[in-house]
Amino acid sequence: MTGNGKVVNVTAVNSGVLPETPVNSVREGTDNGYGLDGYWKFQLKDDAGIYINQGIDTEAQACIAKVGHSFDMAGNLRIRNTVDFGCFETWNIEGAPADVTDGDYPRGQSVVYVREGSELRLQRDYDRTEPFNPGFLLLEHGAGLWGNGKRVDLRNFAAERKLTATNGYKDLVAMPFRLTEMTVNGNKGLEASNVKAYRYNGLERAKYDYKFASEDSKAWQDVSTDWSTVTEGLLFEAQGSPVQDVKLRFYGTSYQEDGQPKNVILKKYNFNSPWSSPSDTGDKFTHKENMSWNLFGSPYLCTMNYEDMEYGRVVYGYANNRYYTDGMSADGGRTQGNIPVGSAVFTQSATLKETETFTVGMREAEIDHNTRSTKLALYVASASGKRGLEENDGIYDELQLTAVPSEEASTEFDLARDGVKWMNDNGEPGNLCRT
Repeated sequence: MTGNGKVVNVTAVNSGVLPETPVNSVREGTDNGYGLDGYWKFQLKDDAGIYINQGIDTEAQACIAKVGHSFDMAGNLRIRNTVDFGCFETWNIEGAPADVTDGDYPRGQSVVYVREGSELRLQRDYDRTEPFNPGFLLLEHGAGLWGNGKRVDLRNFAAERKLTATNGYKDLVAMPFRLTEMTVNGNKGLEASNVKAYRYNGLERAKYDYKFASEDSKAWQDVSTDWSTVTEGLLFEAQGSPVQDVKLRFYGTSYQEDGQPKNVILKKYNFNSPWSSPSDTGDKFTHKENMSWNLFGSPYLCTMNYEDMEYGRVVYGYANNRYYTDGMSADGGRTQGNIPVGSAVFTQSATLKETETFTVGMREAEIDHNTRSTKLALYVASASGKRGLEENDGIYDELQLTAVPSEEASTEFDLARDGVKWMNDNGEPGNLCRT
């Protein structure tokens, strides 16, 4: 199908008349912006949800009875309580997670929108010959795609993050794909926006004379023109005084899953040259608490449980405009919790090599809140909020207490067991750390 035209619902409702807007008028099949092939170009671009679910179920059922089926032109089921405008049914997932099954799945190059906080879960047996790859997939803030070990080969997709007042209009972000384009509130790039991107410089943190800076920190380096990373975390911060949420959208053209664990690579930042005299200059050694800090996120397009990592580590996240300490112990007493989809957390690497690689398996089920280790633990939180506790749904720190023989006790900092106190961006100390 080529040329000019107007797309209408094959089971039209409400008199079958659509308003004359660019959403419904397709010229040369390019207005939807997805660049899909053939007649798929005539899908409506409606990520704002203006024309989704606008039909009335009773009227749609009457039309379906006349045409003798309940499918759109591609074979997608029309009825999920209501019907969409257009030749094609848009997969629009809101609220509770939705399953993709053999009886109900996005056909061909269908458009799929997964709204904020929801999740699309693959139960259908996608394989190498037929991977999951809709025409366009949008994952809004906190929304995920749970591959469930199935074959995924996305070629046209985007994921969003929001900078909100609750989080001080900043966010630690990590995407598991190479970014091809980014928009801020619909406008391309960071240059013309009030948002800046920063990368944490672990080498700067590792210097022997590193000190906390309440402002203009040397460890945070502006990378607003070089923000394309894979699983490496970045800090995005809106400048000035925003009056509403800022929406960041990250586009990609390549993301795969094949049922096998994925790798996360951490870098070593550690100076260990011998110290000879106080007059020496340069980076002679690194204190343990400043060694090899990395900011990383889930290698999947879904929430990653801590226990999916092959061994335990202490992590530091950011929520409710303050840092929190979390993680699992290295002795098998694993603390359960998760890294939210699209979020980044800090951790330290104790490797002697230049890099540390650990695997992350696909989760079996999401840990909605932190179910703690059975070992003795102490929770510490400020009055302003706790993370993971149902009565306050905010942030908190855990001090996991483990008794050892006196001859094994030590006051030395241990990367595998001990945490450090992170200062919040306002210069105030964070909560106590996990020890």
